Amino acid sequence: MQSILKRIFLLYFSCNAQEKKIVFCDISSKETIENVHVVSIDNVYISNNEGNVFLSSRLNDLLKASHLSYNDNYFFLKDTQDTLFLTPKDIILNEVIIEGNI
Repeated sequence: MQSILKRIFLLYFSCNAQEKKIVFCDISSKETIENVHVVSIDNVYISNNEGNVFLSSRLNDLLKASHLSYNDNYFFLKDTQDTLFLTPKDIILNEVIIEGNI
C-alpha cells in the first residue's frame, strides 16, 4: 500500500513539473538578453549570455521575468512558447547639464 502511494505521489509531481528552455529577446531588435531573472515560487533562475534559461517548475506556477533595462513580464510556464520578448523600459531624465573648462 505504501509503495502504491509513493508511485501515485511521484506520478502526480512528474506530470505537473516540466523542464523547459526559454530564450529572452528584445522585442524591437530581436537580440537575446542575458541576466534576466526569472522568479518562481521556490526558485530563481538567471538567463545565460545567450539569453537562455532552463526552468524546472510546475506548469501552473506564475513566473516573473525581470531585468534592469526591461519591463517586468509575468507568465505561466504552460502558456509560454520557446521565446519570450521583453519590452525596454522608458527612462526619462529630467535634466542633463554638461560643463567643461576650456
